[in-house]
Amino acid sequence: MNKAQATQFMTVLYRDVMSRFALDKLDQYFTSNYLQTTNGQQLNYSQVKQHLANLQQNLDHLVFSYFHDVVFDEATQTITVAYQLTATQHNGHQALAEVISIFTFTNDKLSRCHELIIPLMQDDRSFIDLATK
Repeated sequence: MNKAQATQFMTVLYRDVMSRFALDKLDQYFTSNYLQTTNGQQLNYSQVKQHLANLQQNLDHLVFSYFHDVVFDEATQTITVAYQLTATQHNGHQALAEVISIFTFTNDKLSRCHELIIPLMQDDRSFIDLATK
């Protein structure tokens, strides 16, 4: 995979899974042994599926900025993306965060993610709680 292919993959993934909550498409993007570490909390693939289902139940929508930084290492098949995220809960509460994620590809699917989510609104712990549970 090259940088353009990896960036396109991530763009489509975020549109399908994160914005549209198309949970039936997860297997086309993630390996079965996918591991994700968000703010120090590790989730395996089945826990990530549950986490996404929880987001779907608790949010009206997620809005992602375009990736404002993308770094791709072809040798290690890792892509680092940085973007802003706005989450709107059913009660109308909105939260804004900066996200930096490093993903590893294995056989053209994601096998690992290490990310940091930083709330941009003062004292907004609810977003971090939602993002890591």
